[in-house]
Amino acid sequence: MRINTKQDFIKHFEKYLNSDKLKKQYYLTTDFYGIAKTEDLIIIDNYDFSGLDLQNLDFQGFNFINCKFDNCKYLRELTFRACIFKNCSFKNSHLNDFKFLECDLIKTSFHKSVLTYFTFGDSLLSETVFTYCPEILEVYFGGCDFKKLTFKNVYLSYTRFEGHSRDNYNFQIEFNNSILDNNLFSHFDLTDCLFRSCSIGQTTFSDCIIGKNSIDNSNSAKGNEFSFIDFQTIIKSESLEPKILDKCFGINETIIKDKISAMTNRIDYQTIFISYSFKDKEFANGLNDSLKKKGILTFMWEKDAPGGKGLKKIMKENVNKQDRLLFISSEHSIKSKACQFELSEGRKKQEQQWKEILYPIHIDNFLFEVEKDDIRPLESQDEYWLNIKELREINSIDFCEVKDRIGEIEFENKIIDLINGLKK
Repeated sequence: MRINTKQDFIKHFEKYLNSDKLKKQYYLTTDFYGIAKTEDLIIIDNYDFSGLDLQNLDFQGFNFINCKFDNCKYLRELTFRACIFKNCSFKNSHLNDFKFLECDLIKTSFHKSVLTYFTFGDSLLSETVFTYCPEILEVYFGGCDFKKLTFKNVYLSYTRFEGHSRDNYNFQIEFNNSILDNNLFSHFDLTDCLFRSCSIGQTTFSDCIIGKNSIDNSNSAKGNEFSFIDFQTIIKSESLEPKILDKCFGINETIIKDKISAMTNRIDYQTIFISYSFKDKEFANGLNDSLKKKGILTFMWEKDAPGGKGLKKIMKENVNKQDRLLFISSEHSIKSKACQFELSEGRKKQEQQWKEILYPIHIDNFLFEVEKDDIRPLESQDEYWLNIKELREINSIDFCEVKDRIGEIEFENKIIDLINGLKK
């Protein structure tokens, strides 16, 4: 059924509510199809669905604003495709077998409601909250974007959170004073997610990234039912505090990350020192985050340099400590005294060890265009020129066209080329 206006929607929807089939409690499948283009969605504003018992309905192409789905005892088998919910509420309702497919849920609340057998597929959840829900059972979040999703005082069981294929994307979810039982987080970046005062039991973290502050000491396992964390999650994540490993995962080994790194059969990659100009730090941060999320160990000045030591001493020690020096070549870095110092140290190490230490990528063509006579200061001209000639002899990966497209497919393809070159 094609709906063209709000009036059409109300007319046909109320006709459905008054149908004989519904009164006789037979199953009735009805499709309400609006317009597929987002900018043309039919707006259904301030419509009150409260107290209705609805089943087997398919809505497509509607923008629900300030709508209420409250005090509904029986909402079942409803599918929403390409719809928007803004400032809507599902309060004191029993929701079963819902599907939100390619939908946007913005400032929408689920309060004191029971949710069972839900699917959120490829949807946006922004400032959406689940509060005081006594049961959220077998809900699937797949390929969604989470912009501040909150679970507070809920019971969450057998629910799956599966990330999408885009790297360099952080999900923003907060679990507060809730019980998490037998849930799964798979391929999920939890760096910007928070677990606070939660009981977490038999929940699995598979191929995830857990931030240093994601799980704190206010959380605990449910009874002695510890949660599960796989090797890849431990390797990719920042080192978790021993108390958290003990309380939530039953792990009492303080150097578990180092031990797992040594015993896994994963492909071994070079550890790298990232040399870059602070004027290119946005690109450098994006590059560093992408590499770390793929399990590669990096040293980056802005994030990893310790305090209390001389600058040149830190540079020298860490250039020599890491396997490779990844040089982000640009006009800024070529002209940087600090970057040239790091290059000189890397070149010395290369000559001493007879190994490939320097690994350049470039975000502009200055490396290939600069002439020796252009170099300043003059007293450093010979040294800097040797560094530049050395870099020119190495195949440099071209990031020029993707330097402003961090996280996009083209950027990630370049990252894959870079990682392949880092294999030992």
